[in-house]
Amino acid sequence: MKVISKKNKQNLVDEYHKNVVNTWSFKAYEKYKDAPWRFADLPFADFITEKKYLTKEYLNWTVTKKIENKSVLEIGSAMGSAYKFLKKSKLFDQSEYTGLEVSKTGHDYCVKNYPEANWIHQDFTKIKKLQKYDYVFERNAIHHMPEPLKAYKKLFQTTNISLSTCFRSCLRGQTISDLEVGNFKNEGGTFYASIINLFDLIELAIEEGFGNFKITFGGKHETISNDPLDNFYLSPNVDQEKVFLSRCKVRMIKTKFEKKPTITFIARPDVILKNLRAVALIYAELRRIENSYTK
Repeated sequence: MKVISKKNKQNLVDEYHKNVVNTWSFKAYEKYKDAPWRFADLPFADFITEKKYLTKEYLNWTVTKKIENKSVLEIGSAMGSAYKFLKKSKLFDQSEYTGLEVSKTGHDYCVKNYPEANWIHQDFTKIKKLQKYDYVFERNAIHHMPEPLKAYKKLFQTTNISLSTCFRSCLRGQTISDLEVGNFKNEGGTFYASIINLFDLIELAIEEGFGNFKITFGGKHETISNDPLDNFYLSPNVDQEKVFLSRCKVRMIKTKFEKKPTITFIARPDVILKNLRAVALIYAELRRIENSYTK
């Protein structure tokens, strides 16, 4: 395997930051206009501690009272499909909604079609400090950024109430964020395909004041190509089976816990049956984390 020098690796990173807006502003980006959303993907509902998976409440909405006077931040707002979903529901006051997006295609579309909301065109990784928001969420945006745990820490510190995130995960090994090791390619350029260690994320969140978690395990990730010329690449030095390459969603509440954090784990029954070793590992690690925190 070709080894890239430190200088060339830095050039890759510099090129990424130089082109990141163009990378995410390609014409096909408009496909995200109709990306589907559910309340289960968002941080608002009060069923984070509910252990059932497929329930009407989980798939839809658990309250009928409209949520008002709460601020919201979405990272990676793309073409505004999450905002569109919330607006259509009429159960959420979207007057304090902010969507932050690096894509000019996405940002311009949102400004034109949803002018009543606040849309920011900026590279999240370049923001040093954000104001506080009651609810914060992202879906598959952070795992396309360099230093994803650093990005999460920034999000944790800006959250008042609760946060939700969905990402490409591993259950063993360190978080991977290296353009040489893993990347996506499109007509606009090359960008990160980071893989985030689930337990590193949970422990970082606890350090930042979150005490109630709901983890949804999506199962094994599809095999990623080892060919560096393919659009989706992961180095053969990463054993995808050994690290348990997978998908996870985490929703968390910022709260003061007395003894230890509360972590609820759920997965579809068929996902559990197909991933018994991974599920056993998750249970063991989550109990270890819970039990490591005392008064």
